[in-house]
Amino acid sequence: RSTLFPYTTLFRSIALIAFTTLVLVPVLSSYRGIVGRVGAFLLSLYVLAAFVGVGVVVGALIIVKWPDWF
Repeated sequence: RSTLFPYTTLFRSIALIAFTTLVLVPVLSSYRGIVGRVGAFLLSLYVLAAFVGVGVVVGALIIVKWPDWF
């Protein structure tokens, strides 16, 4: 394990807490019916997955192109 392991775990925990409080709680409290709640929850997960995918692609691009840029 690297020396950054505790920090990455901390950042993942903070990200999960932020996602839960900023996205899931308002989504689940905005709709009364179960179908609306499930639909909003799934759409929120889709948006989260899109952001994670963009982050992975940008991170990979930076890693691959870093020697060319500097």
